[in-house]
Amino acid sequence: MNNLNQSKTLSSRKLPLWRRVTGYFSIFILLFQWTSPAVASVIEFLPDDVINQELASDEHFQVNAKGTYSELDFLKSSESTRYYSAEDFYQRLYEQNIAMLGEPTMVPIMTGDITLVLPIHEQPKLVGSTFVQSRYIRTQIWQMLGRSLIFADKTEAQQIQDLYNKAFTQTTLKTTGFSHLTYGDALKYPSGDAVSRINAPADMIWPEKRVIRGQTVIVPILYLTILRTVLSSDNTIFSECF
Repeated sequence: MNNLNQSKTLSSRKLPLWRRVTGYFSIFILLFQWTSPAVASVIEFLPDDVINQELASDEHFQVNAKGTYSELDFLKSSESTRYYSAEDFYQRLYEQNIAMLGEPTMVPIMTGDITLVLPIHEQPKLVGSTFVQSRYIRTQIWQMLGRSLIFADKTEAQQIQDLYNKAFTQTTLKTTGFSHLTYGDALKYPSGDAVSRINAPADMIWPEKRVIRGQTVIVPILYLTILRTVLSSDNTIFSECF
């Protein structure tokens, strides 16, 4: 009851005119920026060249022997491995929705005089370590919302797992989700239209194959609903303007 009364009090509170005007103006500027062709293209679809630039310029990363990214040596710790990653998402699909991994490669294996043919799903190379993936997700959130956390009641690790959970749910929806895709595919609707990163059906992380440093790797791409991107870009002003 206290929460209900508090909610009514907040909703009925009259904000100063200057604050409401500032909020509406901020929304207008945000939408105006998003409608410019150059900015809209980057925000909505995140081209490979932009990802390359952002990863290469991150001072926390280094290129490893595989040609992918890892954190600097002094940043290596067991803490970063606790974050949910694209590899964990792949494993969940393998265990619970293997059709999302596409057609397997049939590999013959000789055992004496007997030849066994086993279906093998080869996991695509990742853009980098779990640390690199989590940091790049944080970068995308910051670019889209101006802060490092989407949900105020979750830690960063919980937030990342929640976003992957929502992506998994989308893979199970036969008519409105993305069950027609396979792991690594660019996110598209059944019609073939690309999904906008600022107008997706759910807040989620979708692993996509991108060309980074000349090789095809899996990159975690952040997708948000339009409600999240517009009303959450400035939580202290936007939410109070309505």
